[in-house]
Amino acid sequence: MNTKTIGKTTLVLLAVAALLGLNSCGSDINEEGSPVELIASFDQAILVYDYAPETGCTVGVGTLSIRSVIKTLNSDTRFLGVKLSTVRITYKRTDGGTVVPPAYVQALSGTIDPGSSGDVTGFLLYDANALRQAPFVALLPENGGRDPETGKPIIIIETKIEVFGETLSGEKVSAETRFPLSFCFGCGCSIVN
Repeated sequence: MNTKTIGKTTLVLLAVAALLGLNSCGSDINEEGSPVELIASFDQAILVYDYAPETGCTVGVGTLSIRSVIKTLNSDTRFLGVKLSTVRITYKRTDGGTVVPPAYVQALSGTIDPGSSGDVTGFLLYDANALRQAPFVALLPENGGRDPETGKPIIIIETKIEVFGETLSGEKVSAETRFPLSFCFGCGCSIVN
């Protein structure tokens, strides 16, 4: 197996696209004291991600969208734009297994205007080395092709994305969203219709 190919494929396929302006819908909202709420959603394109180089997925996992909602009746919105700073990705097994990749924190840049929305890009859902480590490495044919905790040839992980930033007036804001993603090696991708 060529690990350079897997790393390049992962970097290309798991990168999600830049702050542009599309509508998004529901997720968790944080920071009750801020005059702005952020709402995050993930438009998932793949249900099962096959990371085998010869049969792997050829489309991105999905798109993260952030929407800014103004909570105040104040008509002056000059300082209610949100400057994004950080994204934190954490993982939880939903298939009975316990081993997950380490949490992943990355810097973000971009500003969301008050009351608008946009897609967030330039970050990875999984570190490029994650597919060469536990739990994924167990799915390789030379390692038995099955997760040792569940005995299955597929690993199901809930991915949690948290986006952090602050308004131009200095109020901290954040949003989060979650989605399930299954991983396999050589089973073929399952794309959302």
